Amino acid sequence: MERQSSVITEVENFIKRFHDGDSVVTPEAKKLVITFPSKKGILGLESKEQRYYADLLGWAIAAYQLHKDEANSEGRLMMAYQLLDYIERGRTHGVIKDNVKLIDKLKECQEENRELKETKIQLEAEILRQKGEIQELHKLVDQLGGKRTSTLEPEN
Repeated sequence: MERQSSVITEVENFIKRFHDGDSVVTPEAKKLVITFPSKKGILGLESKEQRYYADLLGWAIAAYQLHKDEANSEGRLMMAYQLLDYIERGRTHGVIKDNVKLIDKLKECQEENRELKETKIQLEAEILRQKGEIQELHKLVDQLGGKRTSTLEPEN
């Protein structure tokens, strides 16, 4: 049951990424021929069926979408497994790829995140330094018999 749920999730995520443009199918998919065994022919020999990958993927997405609203149906699960098979074949053959723009954006965000972490460390060090200075100034004010005016720390 857990694997079935995982397959549905993988397929749903792919469809969303595909529609959002986060995953793309390369033009080579129109030329890539997928061969798979089909039913036995008249003479009892297995025939091989060939289809273009782009067509297979389109049909698989449409078939899954057709059965998608059937909550626990065998049809939905069967179409999900078939679509996942085509998705994995496409990745293996290099015709399904992550959109390059997203990868660039990820790298940009990772660099920004690294810079922000460095800035945070610097600011934390500066805060500690300034707190030390404030404590020294409070000691000096106390030694001189003055009254503290800082609202940052309460008087002892």
